[in-house]
Amino acid sequence: MKRRMTLLVLVLIALVLSACGDGLSRSEREKIGVVQAWEAACNEGDYEAAAQYLSEDVTFITPPGGAVVGRDKWLETAQNDNNPAKFESENFQVVNEDHVTWDTVVYTDAFIAHARIQATVVDGQITYYLATER
Repeated sequence: MKRRMTLLVLVLIALVLSACGDGLSRSEREKIGVVQAWEAACNEGDYEAAAQYLSEDVTFITPPGGAVVGRDKWLETAQNDNNPAKFESENFQVVNEDHVTWDTVVYTDAFIAHARIQATVVDGQITYYLATER
């Protein structure tokens, strides 16, 4: 419960800060807030909370060619990962109404990777996630 409250506070702070003259619409801030909240939950290791930001039929495509389809499969994969990732992200933008893009550095015990992320956010949930190395 404490983690969920922390995540809620982080999302609210992000929304308030982004409202300060950033030129984004409320809808754009909400979409960016969804992916930021998902990443924050992942960084905390709270995959149950992170899964709430995913649609039931979400598709994840990540290098080097891995694909996961479905929220339940993503949750199972995340919970069983012996080398969980941490994200440091920036340059969030909304393009073409439902698509959010951003740059991230992914840290694990085994590697550090720089990636460009493209995600589709519909009705407060990520429905598609594509990571490409940069």
